Amino acid sequence: MTRKKISNREELLSYKVGVRFDEKTYNKLKAWVQQTNASSIGELVRKIVTKEPFTFYTKDSTMEGPTNELIKIRKDLKSIGVNINQITHSYHNAEETRKAFHALKIVEQYNEIGNKISLLWKLVTDMQRKWSAK
Repeated sequence: MTRKKISNREELLSYKVGVRFDEKTYNKLKAWVQQTNASSIGELVRKIVTKEPFTFYTKDSTMEGPTNELIKIRKDLKSIGVNINQITHSYHNAEETRKAFHALKIVEQYNEIGNKISLLWKLVTDMQRKWSAK
């Protein structure tokens, strides 16, 4: 696949400047590339030299647990929604004598949603307290 043509020739990087780093500095720059919006060491060094802004991305490892819990709650709520849709379909196709049974099953599912939402509120409140403390 070919490169996209640059419409403005003045934007081309036409001058090459060589810089050498020791292994420690090179590894540091390589690690920084993984944490920034730069795609290569050359681009990162160019941004540093020309004082262009670049973004460092940080990851708060203490939030991995709550984030995984939120993901699990989302999946559980989706499953409960699918269950409610299936039970509702069964309710509409059932005989009059079986409709009460299906209605009770839907109530159980809605109670399960209530439990999940309580857990969700607890997690969100804990996250909010942590973020507000900073």
